[in-house]
Amino acid sequence: MNLKSVVVSVVVGMLGAAPAIAMPALDEGAAREAMRRALAPWAGEAAGPGAIIQVAHEGEPIIVEMTGYADLEHAAPITEETRFHVASVSKQFTAYAIVRLASEGLIDLDASLAAYIPEAGVYRDVTVRDLLAHTHGIRDAMSLVGASGVRSEDVVTNAHALGLILRQRAMNAPPGEAFAYNNSGFILLAEVVERVSGLSLSDYCRGLIFQPLGMDDTVYVDSLATVIPNRAQSYAWTGEGFGRPILTALLRLSRPSTALSTLWAFSMTALARLMPMVRNGGSTAALRLGAMEAGMRAIGRSCCVFPASI
Repeated sequence: MNLKSVVVSVVVGMLGAAPAIAMPALDEGAAREAMRRALAPWAGEAAGPGAIIQVAHEGEPIIVEMTGYADLEHAAPITEETRFHVASVSKQFTAYAIVRLASEGLIDLDASLAAYIPEAGVYRDVTVRDLLAHTHGIRDAMSLVGASGVRSEDVVTNAHALGLILRQRAMNAPPGEAFAYNNSGFILLAEVVERVSGLSLSDYCRGLIFQPLGMDDTVYVDSLATVIPNRAQSYAWTGEGFGRPILTALLRLSRPSTALSTLWAFSMTALARLMPMVRNGGSTAALRLGAMEAGMRAIGRSCCVFPASI
């Protein structure tokens, strides 16, 4: 089968999710064989933490290949319904929430951060747009958490990380001077969303994005005690085999509004429902996710969105 355009999505058990990639015309037989070769190292007796690859056309899956395990302890294989921890891929949802509020006149992208978080006076020259584009110059939250004496196995909440950011009296660079990928900006953006909307980021995104799209597998985790059915565990190579790594501070921020790594989402079913909305401008009247692309172009350079053309 020759396709004029396809979307290839890859989710790897060890690494989270990779963005979808626009591809030219594809031969289905050759693609399936290439996918099987790519998955071969994790197949058969060598099976460990696995991966799933999907090729979709117009939002409909055409080829799905998978291998390996979502949970080694229970020998649970990866399936199309496996829910992966997507880490910073979730930043795009925080960015979309900001852009949506801006489109409603509730946020000015060029306003000072202090207009929405008054106690952030030290960052009065930082704009919301700077936070979105990683050009704000604020010290990175993960570095601040480590410098505060927190160990990798300790629980770190958003309140802790936000408090460290707001207590700083200096910056790494003046706002707008340099691009540097940084998590602090999105912790602050999530706080802006919550203060402006009056909702948690979890509730805001659920009502704005996940429920309208039927992305039932997608959820922000509000508590470390939350049970996540069909969850893929994280593993690391120890030199002798795969082991469960100690969760770092980055993975243990216990509220969803960091948009750093608390989003458990993107089973292949969820991803297939999301991508056509981004590509086609949003056929769902209540959502119009295609506005995300236009909104991100208005922001300028940013590292938090799917490719513009899919």
